[in-house]
Amino acid sequence: MADPVNFEARLAGFRSARYASLRPSQARVLEGYVRNIDKDDVAVELPTGFGKTLVALLIADFALERGQRVAYLTGTNQLAEQVLAQAGGLPGLEAVKFSSMNYPPADLAAYHDARVLGVMNYWTYFNTSPKVEPADVLVFDDAHMAEQPLAGLFAIRIDRRTQRELYERLCDLVLAHTGLYPSISLMREGLADSAVPPELIAFPHWAAISDRAAHLLSSGLPPNDAKFLWLRVRPNLHACGVLIGPSAVEIRPYNPPTQTLPGYRHSKQRLYLSATLGTMDDLQRRLGIAPVVNVLDEPVAEDHVGRRLFLLAPGESADQGLGFALRARNTILL
Repeated sequence: MADPVNFEARLAGFRSARYASLRPSQARVLEGYVRNIDKDDVAVELPTGFGKTLVALLIADFALERGQRVAYLTGTNQLAEQVLAQAGGLPGLEAVKFSSMNYPPADLAAYHDARVLGVMNYWTYFNTSPKVEPADVLVFDDAHMAEQPLAGLFAIRIDRRTQRELYERLCDLVLAHTGLYPSISLMREGLADSAVPPELIAFPHWAAISDRAAHLLSSGLPPNDAKFLWLRVRPNLHACGVLIGPSAVEIRPYNPPTQTLPGYRHSKQRLYLSATLGTMDDLQRRLGIAPVVNVLDEPVAEDHVGRRLFLLAPGESADQGLGFALRARNTILL
């Protein structure tokens, strides 16, 4: 059996001026990861400011050392830049960023050869024509932010403004089947206010009309949607959720079939990071992923890293409390 990974020693080996040592909460999370290192899907929940990124970077560095390709996914390009900046605090850990229309051949080759960490947003990695090869280890930073890009790969939107005929025919299909959605009549005629909430079509109602809806969609969708999205959605159209609103009809699976995507399916391990992961069952349902193991049995207590303080000073001058504020840690002076 291989010796347990000593992440404290690995961090010391970087001789980083920025990261001198692990915080107790970080050390605890990494110990939990080592206990679950053979699990395919693992989760790390640490509140904002507790150092989740460093934890993930150390795990990524360990994977690269073993010759595994690693992709670090974020919710935005700005967050990807922040990860690059923090990776720069670990001398020897090379990281490159990929984004739309930005795939330098040398960087792609280094990523594919597991010589560098690939950093990108979720849409860059998960799309209909990815330029980045599937990773062996996937890091989902702010994991809840992956829900929209993953669901979007299986969602069909029929815009009332640009696809009016198809929108109206789908409304007619529902209205002919049941009179339980009176607001759809107003939506169809363009009489509903834009603030009117969409109607979620009940599962048995949609299942009863899904075959007829499939005929309408097959002939009415724009070419791009018909070529990519429809091929994914059509086999399970009867089991999709359907929202009819004043501006559009949206059809998508209740749980995105993320496990069918090559970028997920070909990876060996997925690491989910967030300040608020919720339950593992809920995370699994929202992202459409395999069962997830939380590396912590109990959440990190707030007093492990201190508490944020706010000082409210009366009037325009805060001089009276300035000395106290400067001596306090994690204080915002208002």
